[in-house]
Amino acid sequence: MSDTATVSGGASPTGTVTFGLFAPDDAACTGTPIDTRSSALIGGSASSGNITVSGAGTYRWIATYNGDTNNNPVATSCGEPVVVTQASPSISTTPSGGVIAGGAVSDTAALSGGASPTGTVNFALFAPGDTTCSASPVAIRTDTLSGGSANSGNITGTTAGTYHWIATYSGDTNNTGAASSCGEEVVVTTGSLDHLMLSPASSSITVGSQQIYTAEGYDQYGNSRGDVTGSTAFAITRGQCIGASCGGGPGSHTVTGADGTATGMATLTVIKKRK
Repeated sequence: MSDTATVSGGASPTGTVTFGLFAPDDAACTGTPIDTRSSALIGGSASSGNITVSGAGTYRWIATYNGDTNNNPVATSCGEPVVVTQASPSISTTPSGGVIAGGAVSDTAALSGGASPTGTVNFALFAPGDTTCSASPVAIRTDTLSGGSANSGNITGTTAGTYHWIATYSGDTNNTGAASSCGEEVVVTTGSLDHLMLSPASSSITVGSQQIYTAEGYDQYGNSRGDVTGSTAFAITRGQCIGASCGGGPGSHTVTGADGTATGMATLTVIKKRK
């Protein structure tokens, strides 16, 4: 920024003009100027030359003509405001790669542009299915900017699906805030088979009838691995299972399904036929 002074009247004034630039927090120009420049009058005017400022806010100038043999000194009032607006940095993010359920996901944000931005970045992680990031985040982390970047740290993803990140820069005195779009994705895939769910979980049949079961597999976090009936071995207490079809004598039975080390159970009640 710069200031130009014009001296009018007087007796062919010569000499110099001193320009004092005052900080935004000195609205009355009573403190020490943050910079001063002195320039010779040429044709009745003088210029401060360019001065670089590092912060946003309203700066004020006082220009003082220092006088000469034939002219008295004179100064402007503290009323020449110059507004320096905040810079507008942009933010970009890089999410971690895909993981299996139970793995760690993270996001890294980098700021570009702006005026040496400081402050924090808020990372919000949105659950699978929330493609517009309109619901409450499943996790929020905050990190301080260092060297223009910040990191969410690791967050465990237990639900399979596609998560979305939004990173929001807080802004500071000299920089406006900034936020990434709801478009940065990280995919969490279903983990290994952990347990089974047999269907129906509880049922009743009459003696001589058979109950047909299906089995659905799940990982340790409850994410479905789909139908595993074809690879499941079924067994029943005090009875017999042929494939997924089980039956037995009167009473309550426990039906067990096993696919490797993953198991599941159901209850089957066999009722005597009425005569």
